[in-house]
Amino acid sequence: MSKIQNIKFILPDENRFCANFSTFETKGLRLSHLGLLIIGEMLRREKGCSVEVFDEKIKPVSMSDLEGADVVGISIQTIAAIRGYQLAEQIKEQFKIPVVLGGVHATLNTNEALEHADYVVRNEGEYTFLELLEALENNISPDDIAGLSFKLGEDVYHNPTRPFIDDLDSLPFPNWKLINGMYKTKETAINVFVYPMQVTRGCPFNCTFCSVTPTFGKKFRYRSIENVMEEIKTHWKIAQNLIFFYDDNIVANKRYFKNLLSALIDNNLVPSAWHSQMRADVAEDDELIDLMMRTNCAAGTFGFESINPASLKEMKKGQTVDLIEYCIDTMHDHNMFVNGFFVFGFENDTSATIQESIKFAREKKIDLIGFMPLTPFPGTPHFEAIQDKIISKYWELYDVQHVVYYPEQMTPFELYKESLDGYKKFYDPKDKEYFHIKKTKLKDLKYLSQRTIFENIVRRWAKRSLQLYELELMANENYMAWLKLLPDKPEMDKIKEFTIENESLDLHEHLKRRRRNLAA
Repeated sequence: MSKIQNIKFILPDENRFCANFSTFETKGLRLSHLGLLIIGEMLRREKGCSVEVFDEKIKPVSMSDLEGADVVGISIQTIAAIRGYQLAEQIKEQFKIPVVLGGVHATLNTNEALEHADYVVRNEGEYTFLELLEALENNISPDDIAGLSFKLGEDVYHNPTRPFIDDLDSLPFPNWKLINGMYKTKETAINVFVYPMQVTRGCPFNCTFCSVTPTFGKKFRYRSIENVMEEIKTHWKIAQNLIFFYDDNIVANKRYFKNLLSALIDNNLVPSAWHSQMRADVAEDDELIDLMMRTNCAAGTFGFESINPASLKEMKKGQTVDLIEYCIDTMHDHNMFVNGFFVFGFENDTSATIQESIKFAREKKIDLIGFMPLTPFPGTPHFEAIQDKIISKYWELYDVQHVVYYPEQMTPFELYKESLDGYKKFYDPKDKEYFHIKKTKLKDLKYLSQRTIFENIVRRWAKRSLQLYELELMANENYMAWLKLLPDKPEMDKIKEFTIENESLDLHEHLKRRRRNLAA
């Protein structure tokens, strides 16, 4: 193969119009994953490649967009795996060029992914992808490229796993300009006010249902403070009120994070607001809470998961209900919002567990809520443990909103419907104080306090949630009918698979409807 000059990357969107509550989306804000933006910048620097990234939540990709590509890479999460496979097959057939799959789903389901692509990059892909391009250019075998799986004829080869990257400073900063339409569409109007970044990888905890540890390792790795400050100094713009840390658990090493927040203060780089995912044990460190407040932490997203002690133990969460309560109180006492997620469907969960959790969330005045049926993502310990109870492997249902297995003490329909109903019960439309929204214009965002910005976002989302609830019921009529037809017990031979034929929708029509929704 001659010199590779033109690389196209795709972040596919799911086909079905559903799962409004599985991810937080606000009008005008679309933030992509970082992996392809780092790989793309590496290819530009190391090989002088032309790189373009298509995120289908921003703009659906067409085959004409891919004309002239030498190689196409597609990063897939489980919910978007079907769409990713469809694109891979189309590209291979039309352009006869190498197609590479990567991302969490391809990493944990490599053999399946190889049925649709030429190569699969497992785990962290930066150096693996670079070495693959060099092998293709020089027409040499890729059998010594760590972290790569590939096919030769009918034979499948899995090279040894590549060690996780210890020196995260060796990677370039993500290049957001590579994304087609990142700042140029109605769907991305607010993107200019947010700066996303990631400072750590891996997680020292090992929750049974989580795909982070199998994909990025249990060792907690972090960039140097100097490297993080350099990115903020050179890439962050003052108009970007909010820094959004993408990290799965930014406080896993509290000493490191305190040093990072102190550096923001010392370098006069404190943003108007910042937000990240974190664990409830952040509240146990008074010094850290003080630094969070001084650096304008507007909100924390917490996987509280459950107020059922037996479920917390089963999932190996490593936290207690008392700690969850203390965390909520501490965040509120320091004027920081709480975005709390709860997961239902563990062995000891009943319908009463869901109702008690809704009551708990309202009494504790959690600001933004997520009520989610347990999703057994393929490749996680939980998926392996309940193989005989899984009722569908139609991946677009694996969105932390739909039920794809038989829970122990509820029917699949009860778990789905009661989790969804939780939003209507939590966001009480009669609560006038909660739903009060201060009127602001987009141009005034940079002058508002971080508290006001987040309060408006949260309240608008809460108000729209009541509309989304009704839309979800309509979008999932066929799915709910399918759940109701399931046998009372997991008699797997009697279950008809839920597939795209049950509920199909053209991707372009899907995006049109999504946009109409967000504009409501």
